[in-house]
Amino acid sequence: MLRLNAIIMAAGQSHRFGTNKLLLPLQGKPVIRHLLDQFPFPLFQQVVLVYSHEQIRTIAQDYPLILCHNDRPSLGKWQTIQLGLESCDDAAGTLFLVADQPLLKKTTIVTLAETFRHDPTRIIRPVIGRKPGNPVFFPKSCLQELKSLQGDIGGRTVIHNHSDLVISVPFVDPLEFIDIDTPETYNKLTELCNNK
Repeated sequence: MLRLNAIIMAAGQSHRFGTNKLLLPLQGKPVIRHLLDQFPFPLFQQVVLVYSHEQIRTIAQDYPLILCHNDRPSLGKWQTIQLGLESCDDAAGTLFLVADQPLLKKTTIVTLAETFRHDPTRIIRPVIGRKPGNPVFFPKSCLQELKSLQGDIGGRTVIHNHSDLVISVPFVDPLEFIDIDTPETYNKLTELCNNK
């Protein structure tokens, strides 16, 4: 069976919140626990969580994760990507996730993994309508390029450079792909969850 790894990017500085957004409460537990509680760990040989906040590490210790501390989160996403890749062994594919998608479903991750296993030379990403989202699988052939990124940019550049490799998997529920990027988005998700 193909070896798959996953890297959970949880080292953002949350400047717009004044506090770490991954620790904000949502339905009685921190935002980050929603993702971790839904994560299908048995599908992956290694799952790395890159963090910068000590409380994130404390929460993450409850899960079968490799914990990697990013002590320079101000350098941007590339630092988290590099640290994550350096913390795990080689794999046919690596799934990159952002930690602020609390409504992401386990079945979605499973579907993306199954699609990647079918063709492990491709970049696998979800789309909702025509809008691409996260998380994204990258094949081994793209990992060196991901490691070479600089600044506060993520895998989007690599996807753009290798558009011929991309397989877009359609999904219908836009809510599970919402990143909590602003206080307004957090308030919207809180209201939606409370009304369920």
